[in-house]
Amino acid sequence: MQTRLFFFITFFFSVLGLSLGAHAKDWPAPIKTLEAHGVEVIGSFDAPGGLTGYAAVHQHQPISLYLTADGMHVIVGPMFDNKGTDLSEEPLDRLVSKPLTEKTWKQLESSTWIADGSKKAPPEFVNDFETPGCINLVCNRLIFC
Repeated sequence: MQTRLFFFITFFFSVLGLSLGAHAKDWPAPIKTLEAHGVEVIGSFDAPGGLTGYAAVHQHQPISLYLTADGMHVIVGPMFDNKGTDLSEEPLDRLVSKPLTEKTWKQLESSTWIADGSKKAPPEFVNDFETPGCINLVCNRLIFC
């Protein structure tokens, strides 16, 4: 559910032309290389084992990057501790998902829209978002998810 919600929010972000990225940062070379391949780096965070963590987005998905202490290599993907706890989840949520969601909702609140559904419906339920006449594959995926 969280992945679907994130896809939905990032879709609207891309449609609205919004970005979270920390553009023009002087990232280390391995991080810049990933940016050149379409990864949008949002920010950095402390990581265990002498690594530096980076929160990023690629193809509408949050991803974690870990730069080695020597600054020469980057590891892409979640990091788990010896108990199986995903150490990437909290930084990605804090640096990517929550700010993205907040900005998207602010933008949607100020846009032109038509309310559909009961005004008495619980606020945590979204009834529908539609784009009339949309033939785009992404729109169709959102409708049929």
